[in-house]
Amino acid sequence: MLILALADAHIPDRAIDLPSKFQKLLNVPNKISKVILLGNCTKSYSFLKFVQSITPNIVPVRGEFDNGKIILPSKDTGSINHSKQSQEIPMTAVFEQGGFRIGCCSGYTIVPKSDPLSLLALARQLDVDIMLWGGTHNVEAYTLEGKFFVNPGSCTGAFNTDWPIPNDFESEFIDIPEAPKEEIKKEAKDNITDNTDNEVTNKDSELDNKQDVVKLDSSEEKNTVTKAAKDITNEYTETNLRSEKSFTVDTESTSDVDQKINRKEQDTSKEIEDTSQDFDQNQKEELEKEPKMKSDSEQDEKEDEITQEVKDNKQPITKSSFQISEFDVNGASSPSFVLLDIQASVCTLYVYMLLDGEVKVDKVVYKKDA
Repeated sequence: MLILALADAHIPDRAIDLPSKFQKLLNVPNKISKVILLGNCTKSYSFLKFVQSITPNIVPVRGEFDNGKIILPSKDTGSINHSKQSQEIPMTAVFEQGGFRIGCCSGYTIVPKSDPLSLLALARQLDVDIMLWGGTHNVEAYTLEGKFFVNPGSCTGAFNTDWPIPNDFESEFIDIPEAPKEEIKKEAKDNITDNTDNEVTNKDSELDNKQDVVKLDSSEEKNTVTKAAKDITNEYTETNLRSEKSFTVDTESTSDVDQKINRKEQDTSKEIEDTSQDFDQNQKEELEKEPKMKSDSEQDEKEDEITQEVKDNKQPITKSSFQISEFDVNGASSPSFVLLDIQASVCTLYVYMLLDGEVKVDKVVYKKDA
């Protein structure tokens, strides 16, 4: 026998009825032994009547938008019998089928919502082998630590308020607000000014370094001249001493010393002057190569180009612009339900989904650990 799991019908709040193709598939008597309602399925009398036509063996659990009680149609007359058919909706339910213990709950009681470890903790608390839950409107089936976890999704494809993406395509283009435009222009202007200031500062630093080098070279030249002059002076003093001792003065020798000093000083001055001229010429050439500071009009033109480029890059927004389906955009989901075929220690899961007007079926087999 088969077990049918339905969840999140949200009739009549978010959906009109169960898809007609699902109704045809499920309207087969004596094939399904139990129906499990995993939350948000108890507000529609017509839906509950259809479920009871499949099998009177119904196991409901309370969903986030369910009432505290469920009123099922009478099995014999189909009318509502408050005294006999009204029952409390539990938060969780556990039953046995074949060799499995099966637990049921609605996803809104799991914190964090649909968290695998939280579901595992609940499965251990209920001591079950298979854990069925709803609330997410998404089909899920996986094993964790030897237990089987199944979410049948929404049987009507009702939208889920948890989805954050709005279905709003009223505007054709993305318009840039005025504030961001001003920020873009200000950022562009600051970048241009900062880059120019950095270039000028770097060049000034290079010029200062060159001046220091020239000053250092000049200082070394002066030191050299001073040392040479001292040597010549010492030589002159020694000559005078020798002249005093001999009581004669060599006027020709004194004249030669003066001429040497003068020539050395002239040569040194010329070298310093030539070095300074070369430095001035190099400095002038480098300054001529430097880019001139951009005027305000040039900066405004640059900013306008950047703003225009941003405008030109606007793209029309369509649903095809997103790499997601229509169901993801508007928060809807594909209608789905699951059937569990349990034979001894083997559970075969059949997942039914309505895609593009066609019912697709997937199969998953779970074997209980010995």
